[in-house]
Amino acid sequence: MKKFKLLLIFVVLIVLVSGCGAGKIQTDSAALPKEDNATEITVEVMDVTRYFYADAARKFEEETGIKVNVINNFEGGDIEKDKADTERINAELMSGKGADIYVNIGLDFASVGDNGYLCNLSNWIDADTEVSEDEYYMNVLKSEFSRGNIYSFPLFMMFGNLYANIEISELTGKSPNWEEFFDLTKDVKRSGVLYYNTDYTIFFRRFIDRYDYFVDEANKNQKLDSPEMVQLLQQCREWSKEGLIIRYDVENKAKLYEEAFFRESNGGSMSELINFSFYNPHMSEQMYRYDLPSDSGRSDKANKVTTCDFICINAASKYKGTAWRFVKFLLREDIQASGFFEPVNRKAATEHLRIELDDLKGYYGLDIDVDAMVKECETILDDVEKIPEYRRRTAIEEIINKEAGRFFNSEITADAAARNMAAGVELYFKEQ
Repeated sequence: MKKFKLLLIFVVLIVLVSGCGAGKIQTDSAALPKEDNATEITVEVMDVTRYFYADAARKFEEETGIKVNVINNFEGGDIEKDKADTERINAELMSGKGADIYVNIGLDFASVGDNGYLCNLSNWIDADTEVSEDEYYMNVLKSEFSRGNIYSFPLFMMFGNLYANIEISELTGKSPNWEEFFDLTKDVKRSGVLYYNTDYTIFFRRFIDRYDYFVDEANKNQKLDSPEMVQLLQQCREWSKEGLIIRYDVENKAKLYEEAFFRESNGGSMSELINFSFYNPHMSEQMYRYDLPSDSGRSDKANKVTTCDFICINAASKYKGTAWRFVKFLLREDIQASGFFEPVNRKAATEHLRIELDDLKGYYGLDIDVDAMVKECETILDDVEKIPEYRRRTAIEEIINKEAGRFFNSEITADAAARNMAAGVELYFKEQ
């Protein structure tokens, strides 16, 4: 069975890289899909809430008479099953089969889409007047994609920040880069400043922040074998040697995680965008929140925003029109407002945030201006240019990540890692 799985993965990778030759399905034109008179469609999801998509499907059927069969693959963190599902879905897409819609599935959307197996939703978004800047945070919907093609987009948002149990006045109200952050926190470390992060993970996040400097995909150029890349690798390793972050190759990660001074919260609420802190009488210690560091140079706090529940449409579906209709249904204000995470629909997001802040104000007796906080959140989200963290790494990012991992695992030098990155990306460019 293991050999069969490895063979299947190998075949999938070959087909994705080669473009699948004559069997490649053509991507959709800019024209919106036409009415197809479908009576039912199938949606395959990874719904951690176990209810959102099933509830939405029932409401859609009540309104339209069209049945939506929802297949929920969520098994509570079964990594092996997740991998098997991803392999299966890749194989289905390449054979012209599978569900009409996939949501929150671990696909390499860019590669699968570029090879023609997913509908290019950017054309449909631009052509459909019901999906507009007035209704949605379009910058967030499109933020994960730099080449103009959108084969999937997020239905919801999540937010994160750093928090500690003593106040660091030097960080209050600031959005430092990583070097400034570690310089300011050197005197407050225990066995490590950051919980969960290692030198390896910090490197990749810093690389993503500076991606456009190192990689020019449009012109197929790169600066990976450069002093800047070597310095980036070496700086992250040096921080781990100083005990500011955890070394990738240490054996006692669990103990270091527990003793780390800072925590990073992910999947938080919109209030975390605005560093909303307060004294909580039900907690033994006050929690102080700070912006996540970033090397992007932007001050719009975009590095706090992550996206989730990516939705895509199978290019082989016979019911693209109905599938697109259901996608827009999921983006509708009332449906978005009933979701677990923060909506990308503007009105639903405002309602979601206002309810949350009103609850906090009433429960803790806080003296806060809810209207001002809502307005500040809306301003921050409007200013987001590019979400720095990717849900699924691209082929280029996987090359960078692999060679960086070898460096942080003490297998090769920083210079060798940079050379290997450059060679790998150059080969990738030639094969495109």
